[in-house]
Amino acid sequence: MVKRFEDAKAVIVALKSKGISAMAATDSLAKVFLGVGHGWTMRYNDEDESAVKSSQEDQDDMFNWFNKYV
Repeated sequence: MVKRFEDAKAVIVALKSKGISAMAATDSLAKVFLGVGHGWTMRYNDEDESAVKSSQEDQDDMFNWFNKYV
């Protein structure tokens, strides 16, 4: 668990250094999904319950954003 926390912490620090925290006044969202690989939201093992759940959550967030702003 400590390793995963440290990985997430590094990502958050990197996002803040790129000015993501300046976007706090706007309607934005940044999430860290641990234990997933590149392209995971569309290319995942559909027998992996955790991967399916994470992908569905990510896709729901994406569609909600598109419905609100596009």
